[in-house]
Amino acid sequence: MIQDILEGDANRSARDFYGTPGDKTVILIDGHELSGEPVKWPPGFVPSVPGYTFLFDHQVYRHHESENRRLAIRLERCVIDTPDKPESEKHILLDKSPIRVEIVNGGGSKNGAVMGGHTTFYSFFWKDGRWVAVQEGFFS
Repeated sequence: MIQDILEGDANRSARDFYGTPGDKTVILIDGHELSGEPVKWPPGFVPSVPGYTFLFDHQVYRHHESENRRLAIRLERCVIDTPDKPESEKHILLDKSPIRVEIVNGGGSKNGAVMGGHTTFYSFFWKDGRWVAVQEGFFS
């Protein structure tokens, strides 16, 4: 999922708008469900996307005017149960989507301030002993 966000064509315009093209540092932010419940990246989670460095929100000072925009991914929903979850429950969009992230500016406005975010929805399936995420849709 992280690699799709960072390298997939569907999210290119959002990456360029909320981040700075060419910047390979990404901030991971804990979010909240629509109900207000906190959603945290899993403990010990460190994405592995060659060429990128990942920082968690608590590791950086955000929104510094003298720095360029920095891409951030906020986890808004993550509900992954078991590999045998029925197919009918995996491909659900919007509020009930198993995985919902928002691409946002994680800091900096030297190259232009931006507000808002790009919400992206993922479903998932179990293949060859691991979870595989598939982008199902998005809106900005």
